[in-house]
Amino acid sequence: MVHPEDHDRAIAGWMELLNTPPGAARRIRLRHLHRDGHPVWFEITNHNHLTDPDRPGVIAEMLDISDEMAAQEAVRVGEQLMRRLTETLPQAILQIDTERRIVYRNERAARRMGVRAGEVFGGARFDTVAPADRTSVDDAVVAVLGSGDDIDLEYGHREPGRGARRIRANLRALTDEAGAVTGAIICLADVTEEVRLREELRHRATFDALTGCLNRSATLAELQDAVTGADRTSGTAVIFLDLNGFKQVNDRYGHATGDRLLADVATRLRLAISSAGVVGRLGGDEFVVICRDVPDAGRAERIGTDLLAALRAGGVEAGGLLLRPEASVGVAWSPDGGTEDLIARADAAMYQAKRTRNGPYALAMAR
Repeated sequence: MVHPEDHDRAIAGWMELLNTPPGAARRIRLRHLHRDGHPVWFEITNHNHLTDPDRPGVIAEMLDISDEMAAQEAVRVGEQLMRRLTETLPQAILQIDTERRIVYRNERAARRMGVRAGEVFGGARFDTVAPADRTSVDDAVVAVLGSGDDIDLEYGHREPGRGARRIRANLRALTDEAGAVTGAIICLADVTEEVRLREELRHRATFDALTGCLNRSATLAELQDAVTGADRTSGTAVIFLDLNGFKQVNDRYGHATGDRLLADVATRLRLAISSAGVVGRLGGDEFVVICRDVPDAGRAERIGTDLLAALRAGGVEAGGLLLRPEASVGVAWSPDGGTEDLIARADAAMYQAKRTRNGPYALAMAR
């Protein structure tokens, strides 16, 4: 009747019972075989009455615990599955309780972070977190354990031997049947390369590859924000700059020299305005400078004059000669004008300067 795999356990249980004093009891769990062959789990309590003078023997209480054992097996299989899954994931995974003690960590967390079960997640463990991010990381742990919020964040991390990294943390609360928080699962993934690629794509979508200036779409977005942004305190100046004779530079000295000249112009424009504005390249040899919080048209015109002065000091070497950039500049200012209006007015002023110029540099102010 006893399952073949439980024979030894059943015999050991009986032998133990024989060595107990009269009236004692021993409990054992093992499988019996049903008449149809399937196993049935029993919890058997054997009571030693072998010295009873009237009815010597053993009284066995047998309780069918098949459902309980099936549930335990399901839990065991589920736990094994989850642990095996956590070992295959490319993430460091931690389980903490409400006191931040580490209940479980997968092999990656043990190897990469050096954490051990039982230690507290926090304190000295945050020494490798970038100082600027330590508060946000700690706040995330507090939130997930306090209110059960799901938290996702990225933070800087310095890993011995690998330098500065970016880590994505996903924190998820664990709760009991009543909904009370009992701990949290923390998944940590190194996303350094992902962040680098993301920043590279953002940079490509924002900046001109040749000059480092804002590209056309980013320039227009910057102007829109300057004109309509909530932090605007006064007027906006737009300086439209077009290089004179740039095609001849390309034709005579080659496009590589023309590219160097464009890069030199962009650098000098950025240095001239410093943090007071931004420089955008609309395409070809056309540049736009946008300056916020310009109090009046006179100040806007002076910015245009300063930009021309910066260009006069520039130039690139070609064929033993110093090629200086020549430019026509149009300036527009408005305390509350629209984006298209400012660009159009500055563009029109630039063409006026180009038509009326009598030297390598010209500036006109939109009225």
